[in-house]
Amino acid sequence: MSELRHTIASVFLKSGKKVMDREKFQMSLAMDMKWFSPKEALQVLEIALSSGELLETDSGLKPSFNMDEVDVPLDFKPSEKLLTLHFSGKADLFSDIVTYIIKNTELDKKSVIAASNRIQNEFDVHVEVAALLLARKLELDIEDFIKRVEEHLIEEFNIKGSILQKEG
Repeated sequence: MSELRHTIASVFLKSGKKVMDREKFQMSLAMDMKWFSPKEALQVLEIALSSGELLETDSGLKPSFNMDEVDVPLDFKPSEKLLTLHFSGKADLFSDIVTYIIKNTELDKKSVIAASNRIQNEFDVHVEVAALLLARKLELDIEDFIKRVEEHLIEEFNIKGSILQKEG
């Protein structure tokens, strides 16, 4: 389970709410949990949104994943690396795919992220895979992203070799 997902789950579990506004989420990270400065809390919020782990709906923010499936350790505290790891990794890859979809369709960012999250939940896949499926559904060329997503998943799951290689 990712550190970002544990961080998001901790905020919602501590608050006892299923939906909260942006300000409450930020203040929970900075003031209640005392994990980040207010500026860093905003950065975590943006990372969570751009990665697709957190959704922004008309009623507020909510996790894109099933909270019942997250087991946050009692002593959990996110590391400062969360701010850099996700900017250089998963969030950037997902953002790149979202940007590509936006530039090649008439969809806006909110619509693309919402559609990706619906696909993620429906097919129980990683958000990057969901974004690729959306791009493919929109008849966009996804060839340039396939290898990057594969490498990301291999790294995340510590898989040896290519998951796309055909067997013998």
